[in-house]
Amino acid sequence: MTRSSTLEDLLSSLPREEGINSAYSYQYQGFWYGPTLLQGLIDCQQHFHAHENDVFLVTSPKSGTTWLKAILYALINREACSPQDPHHPLLQKTPHQLVPFLELLKPSDYDFVSNSSDNSISRIFACHIPTASLPISIREAGKIVYLCRDIKDTFVSHFHFSNEANVRPSPISLENAFDLFCKGTSLAGPVWDHILGYWKESLERPDKALVVVYVRNKQMNTSSAPRYTDLISSLPKEEGILEPYSYQYQGFWYSPVGMQGIIDCQQHFQAHKNDTFLVTSPKSGTTWLKAILFALINREAYHPQDPHHPLLNKTPHQLVPFLELLKPSDYDLFSNSSNRIFACHISSVSLPKSIMQEGKIVYLCRDIKDTFVSLFHFSNKANFRPSAISLEDAFNLFCKGVTLSGPIWDQILGYWKESLERPHKVLFMRYEEMMQEPHLQLRRLAKFLGKPFSQEEEKSGLPDQIIKLCSFDSMSKLEVNKTGTLVGAISNDSFFRSGVVGDWKNYLTAEMASKLDQITEKKFRDSGLSFTMLPSI
Repeated sequence: MTRSSTLEDLLSSLPREEGINSAYSYQYQGFWYGPTLLQGLIDCQQHFHAHENDVFLVTSPKSGTTWLKAILYALINREACSPQDPHHPLLQKTPHQLVPFLELLKPSDYDFVSNSSDNSISRIFACHIPTASLPISIREAGKIVYLCRDIKDTFVSHFHFSNEANVRPSPISLENAFDLFCKGTSLAGPVWDHILGYWKESLERPDKALVVVYVRNKQMNTSSAPRYTDLISSLPKEEGILEPYSYQYQGFWYSPVGMQGIIDCQQHFQAHKNDTFLVTSPKSGTTWLKAILFALINREAYHPQDPHHPLLNKTPHQLVPFLELLKPSDYDLFSNSSNRIFACHISSVSLPKSIMQEGKIVYLCRDIKDTFVSLFHFSNKANFRPSAISLEDAFNLFCKGVTLSGPIWDQILGYWKESLERPHKVLFMRYEEMMQEPHLQLRRLAKFLGKPFSQEEEKSGLPDQIIKLCSFDSMSKLEVNKTGTLVGAISNDSFFRSGVVGDWKNYLTAEMASKLDQITEKKFRDSGLSFTMLPSI
């Protein structure tokens, strides 16, 4: 069977969509390609052999590939070719001739790059291949430099390149290209999954993979990345439950991504008077209360029985974004009204000053044992770690306080004290009370936010309608919450596992439960807060 007929057979078996850069794109190993690049990718997987000194530049298309090709070539070959040499190869050849794309080479071409197959010479290749599809030898030898770029700029550059390259039978409109890009069917897309794959590699194997961010805004502080790297390297580090490593910052533990988001918030976020902030420790009912807050605050604009209600076609995380996952440029983009709603897992000591001065904070906590069990299941489903974590290992880390935004007891106590000192500013809520008395707690929440239900709303059954719209049963059955991902990585359905009070009894031994209870009792002693007062359902 010929190479082309083998490809045709494969293409006929793969999912197919209209392409941005080709007439059609085909999904292979979770990512989308045109036929030519797919053939090149398969050739690489079957025949390419990496050398110890090879350098691989990996990007998603239109992320600054050409520029970094030139930089890598000039850097690696600076002894042979001075940058001031009037005959420098970069003055006579394109970066793509000097640093070829692996997917565009034939197997017979692999050893001719850099004019030598000598293993001691640094060959330089580029590709758009995601981590999941990299040839095994590249994972074992050489170095990977991964370049990413602002997603919006990447898309716009992608769109223009598509129509200039003229690889489609007809030009594609901006709107059509945008829809395809958001679906993830762009070349080597979804771009979010592509980026996250190499981000994880860089955290797990920093000696192997380097992530570089493309920045051209001259007003941006160019020293911020080195400063952040310096900060990370100076902090206490432990194995993480949700990620390979957690870092202790201002007394609490965070992932590198979350910590960068917190620092961005502290430096750039400006709260507004009418903002609402939902704060939780992870897996305490965040998704549920996001939905309730959105429905409650926006009930005049969107009646809970509206068949086109935003909660029926968007996830709670799209409507109430996590502050730590936003860039500073995104802060003002999530609401057209004066009532913005954000969520976060940030401890009270690390909250931006403006949040402590403006807006309202709703803090939700949950039984510690149920929180841990939910966190354990979520960790293995989110798949951020190089391998699944055992219940016992996760339990030991949790008890040490080394969990996202943990120690959980310290986070809870911080907001408990704030709610006692400033009850007009901070409302302290409990998941179990929400489950047992949803109507009472919803009215309490509405009153705190300055949006109490009117007599007319009460008579019409509006509180009941909000509770029904946002119930676990209703939300978990929506297609939007069963498919897709959050930031291209975490499946939306992983946020709807059980929601049952007391589920810990199905997973924890008596000794585990007793240990958590003892820690909780000791931590909360003399605070006026006791989880033994929580209702059992």
